[in-house]
Amino acid sequence: MPPSLSSVCSTRVFTLSHVPKGARDAWAGVFAQELKATCSSPMDVSQWSPLLMLPKCILLSPTVAGPRDWKVTLELVRDHLRLWSQGSLSDLWDEVLREADRVSNSFPSNHSDSKIRHCKRAVEDGQY
Repeated sequence: MPPSLSSVCSTRVFTLSHVPKGARDAWAGVFAQELKATCSSPMDVSQWSPLLMLPKCILLSPTVAGPRDWKVTLELVRDHLRLWSQGSLSDLWDEVLREADRVSNSFPSNHSDSKIRHCKRAVEDGQY
């Protein structure tokens, strides 16, 4: 049973800014499958949760202290896609919740150090 729509929408985690090149075909297949399921019964709220969980579960930003290795990130995304395809949504969502809890405890929203770390992380990801 997927989490509630409100739970999915209110959970905040860092995600990758793009799908790694080596995982784009698999991502496209999984995304198309979820989009088709949602569009087949758009009034069914339970169909929306997996679609909105998808980027948080698959593109969950890896927790690393230093610069990111693209190969490690690619393998992580591929592993998450494999788990999703196998139906392990609850395991992936549990990982998202653990990361959300870690982030909320580590980075108070009004603390300047957390904002500095967030900016550094964005620069590392090539967002600026």
